[in-house]
Parts: sequence; structure tokens; C-alpha cells
Amino acid sequence: MEYCTKYHRLPFLALGVSLARSNNKKHKMVLNRGIHTWPFEFSLPEYLPPSSGPNNEAYPHIKYYIRVALDRPWYKSNVTQKYHLTISPHMNLLQMSGTQKTFYSVDQNRKQLRLQCCLLRSGILPGQLLSFKIHLHNPERTKIKRIEATFIQHRETAVDRHNETIFFVNLPNLREFNELYSERNFDLLVPNTYLTPTYKFTTTSHGKPYYITVHYELKLKVICHGIFTKIEVNIPVIVGTEAISGQQQQQQNHDFTMLINTSPVFNENDLPPSYETVIQNMQ
Repeated sequence: MEYCTKYHRLPFLALGVSLARSNNKKHKMVLNRGIHTWPFEFSLPEYLPPSSGPNNEAYPHIKYYIRVALDRPWYKSNVTQKYHLTISPHMNLLQMSGTQKTFYSVDQNRKQLRLQCCLLRSGILPGQLLSFKIHLHNPERTKIKRIEATFIQHRETAVDRHNETIFFVNLPNLREFNELYSERNFDLLVPNTYLTPTYKFTTTSHGKPYYITVHYELKLKVICHGIFTKIEVNIPVIVGTEAISGQQQQQQNHDFTMLINTSPVFNENDLPPSYETVIQNMQ
């Protein structure tokens, strides 16, 4: 697992599990021709930062992966395979501060054109509708070309930042608008894909602190004819991973506790099982 900036990578978690070994340290482990399987599991620490998404290539980002390595004799190259993982904490909108509140933002240009946006609910999940209401007051009847709505993810560290557009749309039925007043409601669909939840993570390396924050905003931009006509409002949005009531959460936790195996397959201080032992247990 690593925390990446534009200039370097900072691994902040490494867990190792040996899957099989020879009973005799002086002898090699010989695998017969065919398919071999070694079941394994490991526990992750609590409060890990979430994987970056939907774009996990742009810096800065956080990635997790499992790397499987076949350690071969010195005269042969080791065989490795990497599998990327998506890890995310449970961010319950019903337990996060401010997610059910209504949020207002207002801007006005030199021609007295005034835009007020009201976000009906600050918390959102992927696949839900982002609902808001706009109020336009246009005393000089300035002609509006269009109003752009952009939903943006911001990832920031101390040395780098990245802004990812989740969606962009021109609000309908507002092209060449020049009426005195308008009040309209809009529902914009947030893509039903993995989005890193709103989060802040801090870690240290060699005594130096590092952090990464993820936050979102809805930006409305009014494009008008003429000069000195720009209007822009920015509204913070909180992205979670679930919206579960307290009773549902307790039931979910109870079910999970009943199903979990509390006995680890491997103890970190023990030697790994031999290949022969694994094969015997599978028969």
C-alpha cells in the first residue's frame, strides 16, 4: 500500500504472509505439474485511508495491492503477480456531521445579475441524485448564454493537488435566458461508480508528517454575453459510502460478528506451514 505524490512514493503499510515452505530448510520445495492452491487471509489495520477513485493514476493518489511472489533459485527470475485492491472505510452519511443540512451560496456580478443556489442535502452517495434549487434575479435582463454545473473531486497534499471532474453538464432550458426572474429545481445523477469518500488522512515518515484530503464541490458557472458578467458559486458536497440508520447498523454489525472467523489462519510470529502440510489438509 502506498501514498503517492507527484515527486515520490511513500509506502505506509506492508503486510507479509508466507504461504508455503519446505519441511527441510536445506532442500527446495518441488511442485508437481498442475494447479496448486494455498488459502490465506490477513487482517488490515483500522482507519486506513480509502483508495483513490475514480481516477487512481493522477497524482496524488493512494493505491492498495496484493503482490504474490514465487521465490525461485538464484539462477532463475522470481515470478510475481500484482492484484489491485479497492479499500474504503464505512462512511455513513447518517452519522456524519452536516450531511442532512441545506446549504446556500450566492454570487452577483456588476450588472446586478444575482444567482443563489440551494443544495437541498449536503450528503450524497454514488448513484443518487444531487438535488438543488437556483434563484436567478436579472434586473437588467442580461442575456445568459448558459449555466454550467460541474461536480468536482479535490485531492490535496502538502505539495500537490488534483481536481477530477466527476460530471459536467449545461443546465437545461437556460440558453439565451434574459427574463427578469427564474426559480428552478434540478436533479443531477451522480455516477454509480466508486468515489473516494470525503476523508482526511495523516501519517508520518522519518518524523515528517504527510496528509491527504479528499473533498467535493458542486460548481455553478453563469456564462453571459458582454464583459464583467462572470458569476460562480461553489457549494461543498459530502460523499459517503452508505446511509444506514442506527438500528440497521446494529443489525448489520451483529450479523457480521456472527459470521466472522476470529481465529486467524496464520500467526505473524509463527513459521508458515510446509507445502506437504497444506496438501494433506486439502485432501
